[in-house]
Amino acid sequence: MSLEKLREYFKVDQVKAVERDKGDSNIKKKCRDGADNKTGDNSGDKEEGENKDDNDERIYEIVKTMEEVNLLVENLQKKSEWSFDIESSGLNFIKDKVLGISFSWEEGQGVYLPLLGQDCIEIWSKDDKERVISLLKQVLENESIKIAHNGKFDVKFLRGMGFHVKVEFDTMLAHHLLQDRPHGLKELVKRYFQSEASYEESIKGHFKTKEKNFSDIPLDVLAKYAAMDADFTFRLYKLFKSELERDEKLNNLFKTLVMPLSELLTTVEIEGVKVDIDYCKKLEAEYKQKAIVLSQEIEQAVGEKFNINSSKDLNRILFEKLGIKPCKKTPKGNWSTDKESMEELAEQHHVPKLILEYRKLEKVVSTFLSDVDKKLDSKGRIHTDYRIHGTETGRLSSSNPNLQNIPRDKNIRRMFVAETGNKFLVFDYEQIEVRMAAVISKDSKLIECVKSKDVHCLIAAEIFKKKPEEVTKDERSKAKTVVFGVMYGMGKESLAKRLKITTEEASLIINSFFDRFQRLKRWINETKERTKITGLVKNYFGRKRNLPDATLLGSHNSRKMGGALIQSVNTPIQSSSSDFVNMAALRADKKLRELGLSAKLILLVHDELVFEVPDSEVDKTREIIKNELEMELESVPFKVKDVVSDHWCK
Repeated sequence: MSLEKLREYFKVDQVKAVERDKGDSNIKKKCRDGADNKTGDNSGDKEEGENKDDNDERIYEIVKTMEEVNLLVENLQKKSEWSFDIESSGLNFIKDKVLGISFSWEEGQGVYLPLLGQDCIEIWSKDDKERVISLLKQVLENESIKIAHNGKFDVKFLRGMGFHVKVEFDTMLAHHLLQDRPHGLKELVKRYFQSEASYEESIKGHFKTKEKNFSDIPLDVLAKYAAMDADFTFRLYKLFKSELERDEKLNNLFKTLVMPLSELLTTVEIEGVKVDIDYCKKLEAEYKQKAIVLSQEIEQAVGEKFNINSSKDLNRILFEKLGIKPCKKTPKGNWSTDKESMEELAEQHHVPKLILEYRKLEKVVSTFLSDVDKKLDSKGRIHTDYRIHGTETGRLSSSNPNLQNIPRDKNIRRMFVAETGNKFLVFDYEQIEVRMAAVISKDSKLIECVKSKDVHCLIAAEIFKKKPEEVTKDERSKAKTVVFGVMYGMGKESLAKRLKITTEEASLIINSFFDRFQRLKRWINETKERTKITGLVKNYFGRKRNLPDATLLGSHNSRKMGGALIQSVNTPIQSSSSDFVNMAALRADKKLRELGLSAKLILLVHDELVFEVPDSEVDKTREIIKNELEMELESVPFKVKDVVSDHWCK
């Protein structure tokens, strides 16, 4: 059915971007051609900023009657691919409501189906609303390829309405694989379709509060905005799909890891994890008291009261009153008191160390403990938001709370608990980045070390030229620092500070390390040299990262270039490790579903996976998951250690 015919049957209010000549034959031809083209691929090989957006050919519609709903669904059922986008009253998928859904199956058009009106008023009768939901379920759960931008957000809301939607192509996640930030829809519209750079301006004047409740927006205004979201999502899909298909390895990563991971994380976020709120409040009070005691100790040490959180006060106290020698300046020309600077200052005086401890307590309280009860659902569970696109390396980030930055402090992890009758199965990969470095560099000596029971002991034996049984605890600890530091570009000065040794001793250790692991050294050098030319690195699985600063010339750019070259070595290892863990999570989840077991993945934090399992299934599930997580890659074994507990622990 052509859009022209669809409009004739719909007989709806058309929200037009501009007034058009009703006799425009080009538009009619576009509608006819588009309706007969199920794939609708007319993007060609257009480059960024060259994508034509003819305002005269854009048509946005709003569905208002059951007849129109039927026609919309009938049309969608015939399409092999289409984009969708929800509008909601807020960002919380548990308490906020879906206002409507927009669809697009051809560039330059969009249809908005409202479920609620302005201020969340009901616009359908009870019987009609039930019919609308029933028809939507048919189309949202059919076999068509569904496209969304940040689809995880939409799917969580739709799951709450009983719709099980599978997004096959997420344009935000595709762009994350292809290009640098930003990845937001409006930013990408500005980047690829400059003529539409301001379409979100149409809604800004309608919000009643800073929270931006979309139910404040009049229906006709929201309809156009929503339809444009779906339209531009569909257009971006055509561009990014074409670009991904030019890179077989990257396209495979998108299909086999990125999109399945998004689906898994949707379930993980909906499931959430239980918080022991009584324990949490007790810990908050305890940490706040510790912070008070520390602040008093700091004030006593400097001889006066001051605002510890004020950089101006810190400059006066540390550098003027205490006479501590500053180490670097901020862009505004003031002496820096950031974490890195304070760690250096702590070597001169004990007060900066106390301030760092105070900041750590304050950060823990504000991030994990303060107002946590307001973030819980009715079952006492918290729902963190994972972001696949949150880092340049592909490593997951998260918020509400930011679990990726959770401190090693076991007291904080203790607040996350299993439901009564369940246990946590905690799996943690051992030395995963060292093992991945062995895979990527193909260093036979390093591969030999990671195959041993105690990786760092064997590496220490290589560095210090001893038998493994002769390695001391201190030497093993130093080896661990050397591996993670030197492998990522730590110089002799930084290593000397970290190990509290002389630069001469640090230099000897670094030279000894690379004497023993020469293939690793060669890989590091080759990677840096290649990145200087290409400004690009890839991980083991084909993920890319642009590092343009690596190509900079001139001494004035040496700092930027040096940082990019360190990232050129760090990225393949860290990024490959992250992809490996996420692939393992997908394997484990798939096996659990195949076997009909009740275990659920509830936390993913770097190299750690946490499952919640009924007591009766712990032993069986433990072995099944472990078998899926442990494997060899290029003859390098990847091992996990596991713990069964009532709460999250290492």
